[in-house]
Amino acid sequence: MTLTVAQALRELPVLSKARVVAGSTGLDRTIRWTHIIDHPDVVPWVQDGHLLLTTAFALMLHPEEQAGLVRSLNEKRLAGMMVNVGRYMLEIPPEMTAAADAAGFPLIALPWEVDFAEVTHAIHEYILREQYALAEQADHIHQTLTRIVLEGGDLAELTRQLAEILHCSVTIEDESLRLMAHTTLEPTDEVRARSIQLGRTPDEVVEYLRTQGVFEHLRRYPRPYHLPPNPGIGFTLERIVSPILVGSQLFGYIWIIASNQPLTGLEYLVIERGAVVAALILSRQEAIYETEQRLKTQLFEGSLNPDSSFLGEGLPEAAWQAGLRNGYAILALDAGNLDRQSRRRLTALVEEHMRQEGLWTTAIERGQRLAVVLGITDMEKLRAAAERLAAFAEDRGFQITVGISAAAREVEALRRHYQQAEDTLTAAAALEQGTRRVWAHDDLGFLGDLLIRSQKTRNHNRYTALLDTIEQYDREKNTQYLPTLETYLDHLSSANQAAQALFIHRNTLYQRLSKITDLWGIDFQDPLAVLNLNLAFKVRHIDQPQ
Repeated sequence: MTLTVAQALRELPVLSKARVVAGSTGLDRTIRWTHIIDHPDVVPWVQDGHLLLTTAFALMLHPEEQAGLVRSLNEKRLAGMMVNVGRYMLEIPPEMTAAADAAGFPLIALPWEVDFAEVTHAIHEYILREQYALAEQADHIHQTLTRIVLEGGDLAELTRQLAEILHCSVTIEDESLRLMAHTTLEPTDEVRARSIQLGRTPDEVVEYLRTQGVFEHLRRYPRPYHLPPNPGIGFTLERIVSPILVGSQLFGYIWIIASNQPLTGLEYLVIERGAVVAALILSRQEAIYETEQRLKTQLFEGSLNPDSSFLGEGLPEAAWQAGLRNGYAILALDAGNLDRQSRRRLTALVEEHMRQEGLWTTAIERGQRLAVVLGITDMEKLRAAAERLAAFAEDRGFQITVGISAAAREVEALRRHYQQAEDTLTAAAALEQGTRRVWAHDDLGFLGDLLIRSQKTRNHNRYTALLDTIEQYDREKNTQYLPTLETYLDHLSSANQAAQALFIHRNTLYQRLSKITDLWGIDFQDPLAVLNLNLAFKVRHIDQPQ
């Protein structure tokens, strides 16, 4: 708890005769210490939060500087100024009171007989007593939070403890502002409610924080930072945010959202300790994750290649082999270029969701992708589970695409089925069918069979060669016959739909198609030619991704 000017006037007997003569709107300013000065130029000697005490001996000799002094002291964010009246200055001049009222700078008259030494003693004693009590609270909090780490607690337990201590809502998010843990206490505000619902901070709020320079400030000054209310974006409650750092590596952010009461110095101490404990928990989880990934990689690589030195001995391998023999399918999962922490979060999210679906699950990092081995052979159920996974991940800020292999029961088939999932994912990226996120190998049909063949073999047919010829013609003549042909085939030979997609008139489309027939002999009434051209375009996109 801090000492404000209003509290000092109300609670300290030595100030019972003090009178506020101006700047009453600033009485909530915090007094951090006192300073007694009668030097003509006091400004260089005072600091933020000081309460200046003066007899005004030097000040009365320079009436032209009185109003300017008040403004200068306010700019240095002093708590206020207390003037001993009755000897050198009978009353505080109206120029000073006018300046103090305009700035909301507390200007207080104190009778001459009140000893400044007694005033400073009373204020300092109060501040030191409060700081001692705060230190005792902080020590108790530190022990409570440290116990969470020693007893193996997680981030959810940390937010519960912090919320219980502070009677405020607490949130922990990763470096991309995705929700990792939270404890919510009423009251709350719109941004808080939406963040919980989305599993991440809303995009427009992230942009607001960025434009306000919050992330840059936290990078340069990694300590708790105060965010005032901003009802315009849904911040009706003030906040404190602190980075969670392990060395120089950013793991995320911890937030305290105020209740109806203003945040105090205790909250700043607590969030600082909370950030340290969160860093310890996350670094421990990171070490556990890395160990688990090494073991999973050994088992997976060993099953892909039985002669590999990756395969070890013992119970984990036996359980892994038994899980595969019970039946499995593989997902290849792509979420784009993620940083290290985001990939770890996504891996945990995938395993958590699929286990909630009741599936034996192992997720292994494979570069920027994940290989997810699932204990299931019912492909319809697997497809539905993968669709729910994609929606679940999107709600938490991850845009994923999933390729699903066929089902198998043979350990020796793992390599082939993993390649199926990878090929399906590669084909899905090339086909670019709107917002579709989940593809099964069976969806590709004959295109899937083509993927098994080498790229050189796939390209050795007259239809892929024909597309190369048309592309070369377009480059030389500055025409658009290749995209016209593909769009027409993609829209199942519907002239109206293809013309709309190309933003051209239908007659222009017919003219182009006629020219294509004249130049290269393509018969659009021949189903076999149309089928082969479609396949040639798909294989082309797979082999030459944009």
